[in-house]
Amino acid sequence: MDHRGAEVRNFVSEYFGRPECRALLIAGAGFDPRTTTVTKLFASVLRTHIAGLFLREERPDPDSALVARADRELSALQSLVAESRVERIGVFDRDSTSAATPHVVAGRYVAALAHGLDLTQFTDVVIDFSALSVGTSFPLARALLARMDANREAVNLHAMVTTSPLTDARIEPDPSTFVGPVHGFQGRWGIDETSKAAKLWLPQLRLGQSRILEDLYMAVRPDDVVPVIPFPAHDPRLGDKLIEHYARELQNEWGVDPRNIIYAAEGDPLDFYRSVLRLDDARRPVFAGTIGSLIILSPLGSKALALGAMLAAIDRDLPVMYVEALGYQAQFEGEARFSEEDLVHVWLCGEAYESLGTAR
Repeated sequence: MDHRGAEVRNFVSEYFGRPECRALLIAGAGFDPRTTTVTKLFASVLRTHIAGLFLREERPDPDSALVARADRELSALQSLVAESRVERIGVFDRDSTSAATPHVVAGRYVAALAHGLDLTQFTDVVIDFSALSVGTSFPLARALLARMDANREAVNLHAMVTTSPLTDARIEPDPSTFVGPVHGFQGRWGIDETSKAAKLWLPQLRLGQSRILEDLYMAVRPDDVVPVIPFPAHDPRLGDKLIEHYARELQNEWGVDPRNIIYAAEGDPLDFYRSVLRLDDARRPVFAGTIGSLIILSPLGSKALALGAMLAAIDRDLPVMYVEALGYQAQFEGEARFSEEDLVHVWLCGEAYESLGTAR
């Protein structure tokens, strides 16, 4: 079950506005201008029936202006949700930050955090992906889903995100040398069973990410590449720009057949999710009984598309390869404003699926 745009406010008002609802909102407390959008909506509806868990991702030598901005966003979150606590998450092992390849520890930390949460007082848990990185949000969501599947806890799990491709484009990661699977999303990567499997890599294209894509390509060494291009998109010409921008990679390095491109709606995570499942369904019988097939995802694009990649990876146990950021550079011209049209909600598991006999 999912909602987009104005449907989200209506759903939140009707569902979470019920007196029996009590929600735990888990959100990023970073510099992203989308940090407080979802929290404002929930605080206006639930008022005192909401608690907050705000995650502050910390990286070595951060930009001072972005730290100051993150401090302001955190103060705003705490003013919106009186019952809240802050967890500071070191993305890298401090002892390894000067190493050739630093150790990424954020995923393990948030997974352990998710398993240790006391959820007995809540009817619903909401993860706001808007200001969380892939390396933090994906392990968090997977750990909570695994916990609820194993324990059959009577708690509903939701994903929320404030989409804004323009904001995504203004945040530039400074890539580290770590290239590998997101914690909890190794899938069948690196095991003997799939060592000779036909590897199909699905990178979500985004302007200005040539170095990251090169690092990922060298790590994955795929047999075939199917790029993911957002369409429809906020910019009607974005697809053309991406194809032109990555012409060398598409034609010379990756050898992409123009027919082998996935076009996924920029603001609809389930569109991309279904595309991945259809592709996996088509490949399995072709390679069954021979070398096997392995689809590898790399979410670099919009927040909504990344959410779709996460859902597909969980559903089919697919590896998600990424490059962890050492830090970020961001330029925000004036104060960003987001409307109801930027909101996306996906109900991940709980009572909405009970009649189907499945957790999600």
